[in-house]
Formats: sequence, structure tokens, C-alpha cells
Amino acid sequence: MNPSGIRARGIEMVFSHGGIDQVVLDGVDLDIPAGGFVTLLGPSGCGKSTLLKILGGLLRPTAGSVRVGELSAEDAVKSREIGLVFQRPALLPWKTATGNVALLNELVGGRRAKASARATAEKMLDLVGLADAGSKIPEKLSGGMAQRVSIARALALDPTILLMDEPFGALDAITRDRMNTSLLDIWSRTGKTVVFVTHSISEAVFLSDEIHLMDSDPGRIVESLSVELPRPRTGDTIDDPRFVEYEHHLRKRLGSGATEQAS
Repeated sequence: MNPSGIRARGIEMVFSHGGIDQVVLDGVDLDIPAGGFVTLLGPSGCGKSTLLKILGGLLRPTAGSVRVGELSAEDAVKSREIGLVFQRPALLPWKTATGNVALLNELVGGRRAKASARATAEKMLDLVGLADAGSKIPEKLSGGMAQRVSIARALALDPTILLMDEPFGALDAITRDRMNTSLLDIWSRTGKTVVFVTHSISEAVFLSDEIHLMDSDPGRIVESLSVELPRPRTGDTIDDPRFVEYEHHLRKRLGSGATEQAS
């Protein structure tokens, strides 16, 4: 399946609480190229996760439109073009890693698809570096391993787009760095379009082809920045003077607070 791009125009999202309207997103335009790695970066409360859910067809915007290739976001979900990875793995505790990864394909394909679903699950676990962990239940997995299982689960449906909402935010710094490197390897091997949400400046620079800076009240994109660092990216990438320049620029634009703390 070839990767698809995303085109969003005029996205507005208004939530009502107790008769009071809160404008969460206003006038968001976004172009995400097929096969690209794009990050939404901004402080907590700026609407990053809400925008990601709109791109993934989980929320319908108050105004505006989203196209995934030639499809609406809702139709792209029905066509299994979109895979989702959230901050918490949300694995079923009584199923093994293989069982968790196979679950969605088993539900979609029915009993006849069970063998095929498990074969696909084993392949995806191998892709994320967990070929030997298929028989483990979630309580036997580290945080990083559990999150890799959730990535394998999303990839098992072979989506063209992977939407990731702060997937490594709950991990310690060392594991997070390893997961970032692992994710780039998975991305390069699969060719998926990735949209990644974070409020970590260094993570955004390390991973991305392009970073869309967001601000709040209301949520909006204030700058789109191309990251022109060579790939593949490794631990040495953070010593590149251009990496430091990108970090400095982003810190200056976004200021301190939650963004600074998460970096």
C-alpha cells in the first residue's frame, strides 16, 4: 500500500461546556506529504492532540475539511489507512504480545483470519525488535517494550499513515532516546507517513522532516519549519551545530514552561 498525504483546510474546533464555547482550534491549514515525518510541537493545551484526532477521523471539526489522499478522514479510517498510537499502550493484560498485536486483524477478519493475523503479528513484532517477546504478557514487558507492542499493533493493519500522540512521553529519558531511534528505523523500513505529537523540542528536531509549531488560545499553527539534518539520524545528530540552532530557534519561539520541561 503506497503512503498517502494529508491536506487540512480551515480547521476549527469549538467545545461547549456549561453553555460556554471554547475555541480549541482556529483556522488551521496543514499539508503533510506522503511518506514524510511531520511533528506537531507546542505547549500543553494548544490543541495538538485534538488536531491529531481530527486528522485521524476520530473527531469531526466544527468547520473545515481533511483529505487523506483522495478520501475524507472518516473514509480513510474505514479503509484502514490510518493507524493510531497513543501515550499509553492500552494492551489487554490477559493476552500475550502476539495476541495483542493480532487482535485487530482477528476482529476484522473473523475466525478464519486467526492464523494469518498471528503470522502478521509475529512479523510486526520482529519489525519493532521484539521477535523473542511474543509469548510475554504485558506485565512482563518494560515500558519501552509495551509501547513497541502498541506500534506493532498499529502497523499490523498496514495503514498508510501512522498518527502518534506523545507515544514516548511516559518513558524515562534513556528509553525515550532509544525509542526515537527505533521509530526512525521502522519509518525508514516501512515508508509510512508519520504525524507525531510532542512538546519535547529535542525530540521534534531529532525525528522530523518538518515541524509545525502550535500556540494556544486559540490553538493554531504559528510556524512551519523544515529540518534539514542528514538521515539516518543517530546519537551524533544532537552534536550537529544545526541541531543546536533548530533547538535554540524553537525555544525562542515557544518560550519556557511545559515545552521547556519536557525537552
